[in-house]
Amino acid sequence: VVPLLIVEEKEKRTLDFLLSSPASLNDIIAGKALTGVVYTLLIAGLLLGINRQHIQNWPLTLLTIVLGLLFVVGVGLVIGSLMNNTMQVNTWAGVVLIVLLAPSFPSIGITGWFDKVMRVIPTYYLSEALKMSMAGTVSSQLWVYLAVLLGCTFIVFFAAAFALHRRG
Repeated sequence: VVPLLIVEEKEKRTLDFLLSSPASLNDIIAGKALTGVVYTLLIAGLLLGINRQHIQNWPLTLLTIVLGLLFVVGVGLVIGSLMNNTMQVNTWAGVVLIVLLAPSFPSIGITGWFDKVMRVIPTYYLSEALKMSMAGTVSSQLWVYLAVLLGCTFIVFFAAAFALHRRG
């Protein structure tokens, strides 16, 4: 949703109009990000409701979900800032989505090299942290996964802000 919101503003030239209003680029970015957060929270809430009987540690699960949704919204901001039209967003967002979802695919019969490759993808840490937090496993490894996810979230938000400010 977030990349499409940004690209739509570019395609319809309403971004230029918004930038001439009292709203700053930061305000516009925050509005798009907040929309993405709300949509993601709704979906996450639905999924948590469906899986509520499997969640052993609600606070850690919710923390993991919040970090994950911030990361995903940041990725959406980056995609939206780099693409110029809806067709590009649909094409490249699909590719990015497949890569980001890869760590959650079952790896039955695949050896250690697959696990090493998956560790390059930030959502690997989200997936692992979510498994551990839902199972109620509180360990130093969980905190490492959450720290890596938080670091990746800062990186994508910095990249999005940089790309959007360059265009703005």
